[in-house]
Amino acid sequence: MQREKDRLVPLLVFLCALLLMWYRAPERIEQGFLWAEDATIFIAQAHELGIRSFVQGYSGYWHFVPRLVAWLQMKTTPIDNAPYFFMWACALITAASSAYMAHAFRVFSPPIAALLALGPLLVPQTGETLLNATNIQWILLPTLIVLLWENLFNPPKTWYVPRAFVAAGIALTGPFGIITFGPATLACIYVWRRETLSRRQIGFVVAYVAGVAGQVYAVATNASPPLDFGAPPFAWRYGTRMIRELFCGLLPSPESIPLVGGLILAIVLVFVVARSRAALACLLLAPMAGVIWLLGAARSNPYSEHMMWYGFGARYIYPALLFSFWAALLSFTTSTSKLSRVLAGAFVAVTLLASATRFLASEWPMWSITSNATGHALKVAPNWTVQIPNRP
Repeated sequence: MQREKDRLVPLLVFLCALLLMWYRAPERIEQGFLWAEDATIFIAQAHELGIRSFVQGYSGYWHFVPRLVAWLQMKTTPIDNAPYFFMWACALITAASSAYMAHAFRVFSPPIAALLALGPLLVPQTGETLLNATNIQWILLPTLIVLLWENLFNPPKTWYVPRAFVAAGIALTGPFGIITFGPATLACIYVWRRETLSRRQIGFVVAYVAGVAGQVYAVATNASPPLDFGAPPFAWRYGTRMIRELFCGLLPSPESIPLVGGLILAIVLVFVVARSRAALACLLLAPMAGVIWLLGAARSNPYSEHMMWYGFGARYIYPALLFSFWAALLSFTTSTSKLSRVLAGAFVAVTLLASATRFLASEWPMWSITSNATGHALKVAPNWTVQIPNRP
């Protein structure tokens, strides 16, 4: 009976993930979708460089998963079908990630496991990270965190090698393997002091560290976009900016400072005084969320005064709310304080309500692919164009 439940919940979560993606972005599901670098970088360089494109840096680091999607598309389908191939590849990767997380979270009740696993699709987002290979790294970030947590705290009995390869692949896709390395190291030390890691656990960690090392090499050998932290005082300026950018969009009166302050105080009460067994997880998630947001703020400074949900940098806001949503769910299900459970449940409800009513995927211009004498001209959202030459 338990084994059947362990299989049923991930399957239901897989199907729910597909439905949520269709709800958020029906045009992309029905008509295919390509976003900016999907065509101009990944498809173009797959055709130009072939397998060598996997070690071609962009924006300062490597992108293994988008390169893999582009290479497989080039090898298996005509260029005219690229928008559908990319969209369905991202949809299946996203749904499979949610299904895996539901299985990993089987230590919780099925409803909590499902909410945790579907968190990347339930929390507010504008569609910048949805159903496009360029930003699939943001969807895979929570999967990497869960892979690391499962390996250290709830080690599985089977499928260790696939898990290790997936962790290494995600670490080679964007900078998140580097960002998670510090908290993962602290977690390893914590577990090591309590019990000896098995050979399989050590092998998993080695694969993850190898992926991180590869990404560190890529960062060291590729030019990165500029970071501008501005002038001091940093703490006050970034503290007020973080509150405004991360949480104001959840509230019906986002300009009400007392209301925002009350929400922040409630969050602190949930995670600090809850006496929750999830305290360690919250302490590890919070710094990662802060680092990601701060890097986004520093990258946006040369272009914009602040990041906005419906403007530049929404993807940098997304992880912090996802981690807050996770932490609230964990506090709700593990806290020994009734007040903390009520506050945590209220935060979850506010997040879901805001996400369902005010945060649907933005509509972008549709793609077009036209053939010409030398190949195909691709025009994709947000109005980027590239010429893909015919293959010899």
